[in-house]
Amino acid sequence: MAKKAVSVLGTKTKHGLRRVRSHVKPVAKKTAAVSVIVARHTKKGAKLVHHHVAVRPHNHLMKKDGRYKKWHEWRFHHHVHYSGLTVFTILVLLLVAVNVRNALAASDLNDSWDFTSSAPYTIDPGIETSGSVARLKAQNYTSDANTVALYHLDETSGSTAADSSANANNATSTNSPSFGTGNLNNGATFDGVDDTLKVADSVPLSFNFANSLEAWTKFDTAFSNNSNDNRQTILDKGSYK
Repeated sequence: MAKKAVSVLGTKTKHGLRRVRSHVKPVAKKTAAVSVIVARHTKKGAKLVHHHVAVRPHNHLMKKDGRYKKWHEWRFHHHVHYSGLTVFTILVLLLVAVNVRNALAASDLNDSWDFTSSAPYTIDPGIETSGSVARLKAQNYTSDANTVALYHLDETSGSTAADSSANANNATSTNSPSFGTGNLNNGATFDGVDDTLKVADSVPLSFNFANSLEAWTKFDTAFSNNSNDNRQTILDKGSYK
């Protein structure tokens, strides 16, 4: 059974006598009354803040600033005001949505992936996996309009290395370098003494402008200042010294 609070109220009659009334009220009602009082004070405080932050500055500007007054007296003022507020609200919601999406996506950065079984995944042909690592497969370069010569060295035998560009600058071997399995398809092996692949001069190979020359190599031993007496030339273009 709920406890009850008793309050005694005294009032004076017209003859000067005091009449006493007692009221029995549940404690729950008293708590509700306190909540109502707090709500009223909160509402009053909000009105007070609105008055000092919005109403007073507005009234001051209406008196002192003619342009401000003219703007607020314009009949389409409310339409423009609410349209701008709507656009602002949409932008805020979009910003919140983007941040929430980024926050949810950030958790994937810490995930561990197991590629030992490919059943849960669809892996593109250009991707290779190993344990928890996925990476792009090494692929041969492709020729474009700026390529003057491109040698994949995918031959298996013979004395010619085909040029994969459109310029047919095929290379001819000297002293029989061999072709065999490389890191990507095949590759050419040189003895480090006199094995070479040579290409005859041609108009596309006459470099009179900026060029990039690149070669992928793997050496049998590490280099040091005493590792080899001979210069280990990888790529050379004519007599330019």
